[in-house]
Amino acid sequence: MTRLGTTPVRTRLVTIFYDCDHTARTQVLPALPDLLHIPGGDGTEGVDDIVRLLTRELAHPQFAGTAVLDNLVDIMLIQLLRAWLPGRPGDQRGTWLGMLTDPVVHQALQHLHADPAHPWTTAKLAATLAVSRATLARRFPAAIGQSPVAYLTQWRMDLAAARLRGGSGSVEAVAASVGYLSVPAFSRAFTRAYGQAPGRFRSATQPA
Repeated sequence: MTRLGTTPVRTRLVTIFYDCDHTARTQVLPALPDLLHIPGGDGTEGVDDIVRLLTRELAHPQFAGTAVLDNLVDIMLIQLLRAWLPGRPGDQRGTWLGMLTDPVVHQALQHLHADPAHPWTTAKLAATLAVSRATLARRFPAAIGQSPVAYLTQWRMDLAAARLRGGSGSVEAVAASVGYLSVPAFSRAFTRAYGQAPGRFRSATQPA
């Protein structure tokens, strides 16, 4: 091993475990490669700042430390994405990250996420965004890899799965919360997405 200079070199390793629901297909983490290499330098200042805050919090625990660490880990993920994503528009297309390549798609996703129970159609969503239906129908799948309606259905099912797993509310209430007034229609859609009916899914995912 060759060493340059005489100043002692300090290497700091910070290991973070980021837990996520692997059954949810609309999250950021599944869209990322197994390994992200982010060289130091311009554009990584935010990452450096969060690493310093994390190490300080770990070295000197204080009141509400868990809450602080949880939020710092979330911010770390955002800062890592900010440092890694620029210059990689081709890597993002066809995934959830594709919204970053198109401001219209980004706004569309914000509306779908904010009100998943709304009876959205491509035409209604386009009107909300003040673009033509044809424009949205072309740009949304180009960025995300799905049509707006297909993405909305997937998002609704992922939300429903999380709520069923949490055990709060009846199947009817969960169905209504994601825009289904008909429980049979919700059950059919959920079974197509997760391979089992909502009630059985809830039973299978509850802690023993």
